[in-house]
Amino acid sequence: MEAGRLELFYETFPIAQTVRETMTTLRGSAEKKHLDLQSNLPPDLGLITADQIRFKQILYNLLSNAVKFTDKGS
Repeated sequence: MEAGRLELFYETFPIAQTVRETMTTLRGSAEKKHLDLQSNLPPDLGLITADQIRFKQILYNLLSNAVKFTDKGS
């Protein structure tokens, strides 16, 4: 991105749905560590205009780090 080689594709999509989808992807990893992955998002959180793939990647990285660095059963 810094070298100008990453092209972003903007689209409008629901934030809550994207968070739920990302959490679903990571739920198995969390369960293996006896962690309960939850969110408390209002259903009317709204839409965002962004690169959905990059947005999901950021969420995935944050959540996977949370699972990775949280002690088993915490």
